[in-house]
Amino acid sequence: MDTQHPGHYRLYNLCSERHYDVSLFHDRVERYMIDDHNVPPVVDMLKFSSSVRDWMNQDEKNVIAVHCKGGKGRTGTMICVFLIDLGKFKDAEHCLGFFGDRRTDKNVASKFQGRDKTLDLRRRRVFQSRYVGYYEQVVRAGRVVPPEKPMIVTRITLRGMHSVGVGDGSEFFFTLQSRCHSIPFQANLGTQKNCKASNSLESLTFLS
Repeated sequence: MDTQHPGHYRLYNLCSERHYDVSLFHDRVERYMIDDHNVPPVVDMLKFSSSVRDWMNQDEKNVIAVHCKGGKGRTGTMICVFLIDLGKFKDAEHCLGFFGDRRTDKNVASKFQGRDKTLDLRRRRVFQSRYVGYYEQVVRAGRVVPPEKPMIVTRITLRGMHSVGVGDGSEFFFTLQSRCHSIPFQANLGTQKNCKASNSLESLTFLS
């Protein structure tokens, strides 16, 4: 970066799990704490877009470098968020398709590159499309985040569980985390901790 764009670059680190000495890049690094295989909250999308917009408007020579661990999930989401913010694309699907094409070296493979299996990649695209779509709605609303709506989880239904494990779900436990509570909610079906089970032929439902 110092060779190609001395004094005109800014890095964006989207990893919550990886940190490095930012002084190596003259402290021109912004970090967003996003866990792997997760998406950023909308407020971070707004902060990122505003930061990139301000930096790019300061000098026509300015560039940015955005990275996570693999350069697909978190990076793809934030790059598409900024492209939506610029008005380059009107919807998430076309924007994500553009990113996938640009991310892939067609001399190496015609498919989107990465270690992800097909199902994992498809699931990631669903999450990316949903959250880039959320940002698209926020931009249309004047970049104003709608008020949060508190929700109470009363049940979790898992389908097709009778073919997993012993078939009654007794091995299952889960943790629910919320930004509003420092202590996560934990439930264990085997010990009936904080839940009880309702079984049917097709599904298993946890009732808190």
